[in-house]
Amino acid sequence: MDLNVCLKLLSGALDLKRSDIAEIVTLGGVEVSGSRVDGWLRGQDSTKNATGNSDLAGSRIRRSRVINPDEFHAFCVGLKPWLESLEKNA
Repeated sequence: MDLNVCLKLLSGALDLKRSDIAEIVTLGGVEVSGSRVDGWLRGQDSTKNATGNSDLAGSRIRRSRVINPDEFHAFCVGLKPWLESLEKNA
């Protein structure tokens, strides 16, 4: 099972923003950045030109990232308390 696809389906169904996903995963016990979440939600073929001072400057690099099982588990654990906090603030 592709966990990135599962995350995309859930985030689409719940209309989650990248910042929401980062907050949910952090609530689940794994701190992640919005940048890392961006990589999870990008297509597998997403690339860009590398820039800067690295040896890769000028070459095409991947922009997508694979969510690992621990990160996806943290998303699942953090989802309920995050949803409950929305209900309390509504």
